[in-house]
Amino acid sequence: MIAEAIEQASRAQLFFAACKLGLPERLAAGPRTSEEIAAEIGAHPHLHRLMRGLVACGALEQREDGRFVLTEAGQALRADVANSRRNLVIEWGEVIAPAMAALAHGAMTGETPFDHVFGMSVWDYRSRDPGRSQAFHAAAAAMTAHVATRLLAAYDFTGIRHVVDVGGGQGALLGPLLQAHPGMTGKVVDRTVDGADAHLAALGVADRAEIVAGDFFATVLGGGDLYILKAIIHDWNDEEATRILANCRAAMAPGGRLLLIERLMPARVVAGDQTVMSDVLMMALEHGRERTEAEFLALLAAAGFGDSRVLPTTLGYAALIEARREQ
Repeated sequence: MIAEAIEQASRAQLFFAACKLGLPERLAAGPRTSEEIAAEIGAHPHLHRLMRGLVACGALEQREDGRFVLTEAGQALRADVANSRRNLVIEWGEVIAPAMAALAHGAMTGETPFDHVFGMSVWDYRSRDPGRSQAFHAAAAAMTAHVATRLLAAYDFTGIRHVVDVGGGQGALLGPLLQAHPGMTGKVVDRTVDGADAHLAALGVADRAEIVAGDFFATVLGGGDLYILKAIIHDWNDEEATRILANCRAAMAPGGRLLLIERLMPARVVAGDQTVMSDVLMMALEHGRERTEAEFLALLAAAGFGDSRVLPTTLGYAALIEARREQ
């Protein structure tokens, strides 16, 4: 198992190197030799060894004449294809891997490993580079699109006229909801909403959506029947999370609903549990964590919600936690 984990980490580094060098795009038109690409980008002949490594991990195939071609897995590393995984790979290589390397420091000191390595929070780091921020939000939007499809089947939206997607980024969750419910309107509220207007317009729902750049630590816009927060609360510590939830409650009219889409930490950990691995990622990158059902309900109670429950359905990896403002 240890050897397999090291091999997987090596594969991830190869994918990262391929994306940084633009190899998938340079092979998009068809087979090429490593020498051709090296001459084009000014690379050392060692590029050939790297490309052989990409063959070994399944991203490339080497033809009998020595030329390399993208496999189906390699196509997903291209920036210009649907469901591209390039942004995820870049995020891993530039942000996640360096922070994970400092996990031991975090365990000894309590300091967030990312803060220790980079001298700032991950959010400040992303905000200083528009390209990196855009890549992160694009990767998050791609993952959210899959959740939106499952949410439509799992949750009863009867009676919901206006949805506020808190921390909704590019509108990847709100867009499909408005498409599925023609009588519904909505808002996306986030610090970074770049790309939201184009995304919602492409889905044909821009006339029923409002995009608001705002800080959910300061205030949350009123007027919603339902406030949705997908994978927002796990980013923050208990004090910060309670402040976000309290701001949502303050924005609601009596009877308003809050819906959290979050992983639930199990009471007992078993091998392979992805929620536990996500919690390790939170420990490495951010100031938040994954929480148990009881911990989520305690946060909601601290924020003033009196009627909260975990719904008897899941979205695959995540649970639905619903709260109502009673008065």
